[in-house]
Amino acid sequence: MLGTIFRKENKITLNNLYNGIPIKEEAVIAKFEEGVAQIKVNSAKICFYTQESFTFIQHDKIPHVLKAHIIKVDPIKSLIVVNHLQLLETTALDRFDIRIAPNKTINATLSHQKIKCFDGLISTLSESSLVLHVKMHDIEKILQKGWGEKEFDISFQLPTNKDF
Repeated sequence: MLGTIFRKENKITLNNLYNGIPIKEEAVIAKFEEGVAQIKVNSAKICFYTQESFTFIQHDKIPHVLKAHIIKVDPIKSLIVVNHLQLLETTALDRFDIRIAPNKTINATLSHQKIKCFDGLISTLSESSLVLHVKMHDIEKILQKGWGEKEFDISFQLPTNKDF
């Protein structure tokens, strides 16, 4: 199905992060065969993809965002090669719609099954997501426990100007 869509209309939008900054780029599917896509990108932005293992693809004819694993970056041809395309119902891209950045620090606690994992700072909030800044060693602890795909709770108190 994706091959048919990409052959009829090969223009897509790629979404990535580069040093924590969201990057959005119009690109073209140069070739799509057996679940592998070659994507022509802007030569000035090709270096953005060398530091990422995946990218998010948006297409006008596909209602959900696709997540794709980057398997090769060719700076000479300005091509990235991706595979393992998967439809996502919700993604971090949903945050682009309405997002706020608090002007006061919001401390938060991440927990799993009512067990505190670690603390962090909330940098942005949206209707469907938030960004929690944490220390890398805290993330490594979660991964070592095999909790990478688990559900977590985040608790926080929004700052107010009211005195109690």
